[in-house]
Amino acid sequence: MKTPKTIQVFEYDVLRIGQQGFSKDHFERLSIYHEKQQSPFFSLGYNAIHFSNFVGVFQVNDLVIEVLPKTGRSNDTELWRNVLIDMLKISGFLNIRSTSVANLSLRGGNLLNFFFEVYLSYCRNIISEGLLRRYRLENHNHNSLKGRIIFSKQLKHNLIRKDRFYTNCQEYTIDNIYNQILFKALRILSLVSTNSAQKRDANFLVQYNDGINDIHCTQYTFTRLNYERSTERYRAALRLAELIILNYQPDLKGGSKSVFAILFPMEALFESYVIQMLFFASRKTPSIEVLPQKSKDFWRTDGNRPRRVRPDIILKCKNNKKLVILDTKWKLPKNNVPADSDLKQMFVYNKLFNAESSNLVYPEVTPINNRKGTFVGSEHGNCSMWFVPIIDPKENRLNKNLGEIIFSQTM
Repeated sequence: MKTPKTIQVFEYDVLRIGQQGFSKDHFERLSIYHEKQQSPFFSLGYNAIHFSNFVGVFQVNDLVIEVLPKTGRSNDTELWRNVLIDMLKISGFLNIRSTSVANLSLRGGNLLNFFFEVYLSYCRNIISEGLLRRYRLENHNHNSLKGRIIFSKQLKHNLIRKDRFYTNCQEYTIDNIYNQILFKALRILSLVSTNSAQKRDANFLVQYNDGINDIHCTQYTFTRLNYERSTERYRAALRLAELIILNYQPDLKGGSKSVFAILFPMEALFESYVIQMLFFASRKTPSIEVLPQKSKDFWRTDGNRPRRVRPDIILKCKNNKKLVILDTKWKLPKNNVPADSDLKQMFVYNKLFNAESSNLVYPEVTPINNRKGTFVGSEHGNCSMWFVPIIDPKENRLNKNLGEIIFSQTM
């Protein structure tokens, strides 16, 4: 199988027909994908694709398009590919526990191969531990009496067959929603992957789906999943399976021309990365508590549900009860001045949570001085702009000490 060409773009870039091997056929297929999927990943221009704030990878026919984080506009694509992968690992978007996958590098491949290798690892682990079984009521025409006889069906099918029983009984089966989703994504992977080893592994694992029905999946299929002790081991796999299934658009005339995408919202990814770094740092500094996603009411009317506000992160010092609010912003503010809407938002946070200060947290890839401002009226606290170094200059990789740096600036 021919190895597809891989190109790189950044968030909010524009890719035009004729650039980097991007052809009219690629544009037309992405246009159809955008129309059918109502995709937020990009918008259409004249003979051009305008990418949005999502990062990840597309595969369109014989072309793989990697969409990388844009901060700093560095041309070092290898750096930003590794930063993206590290962010996905740390944030929990990819829950990688297997040593073989955790140490996986791109090795000249592309992001799509990396995501597929992660999913194959999930599937191998789940299958080796044993597929989940659940009791389910089934109607069967048996040659032995098992369960409750359905008399209408018995008379219809077995009127002259005294040795048969049409019954309704409980079956302890692997044919349940968790395994149905797991193998549906695995079948898509076997069709889409252009890596011969991955296709071989996927086809081998698909053999374990004997007795598991194929299902049609929508967003609702995933929102109604419940995770408990017996199903928690499926969570990471099904999170990636959701991206694989919902962002796959097969070509009805032939699978070789399908469109496929795995992308993540960069704002949410940056926020999750910062939160996890703070949690790691709090283990070394138990006097500081990290409180993500804490809500408060700010407006209500009779008979209606109150409106709420929810800061990204709250830091609380257990010793003096000091509260500091953090709000992550994956962008570079124009002229190093925050937007009015962001400042008003932080003012509300200070007032409702009685915080000493609030802080807009921006990514820093080149040295920028932090800026501190004060809201008019001392009782409303202050608001600072922080530019946190997401790149470790010594390692030239994602900064793994970000939590300690933020603690040193705030608490």
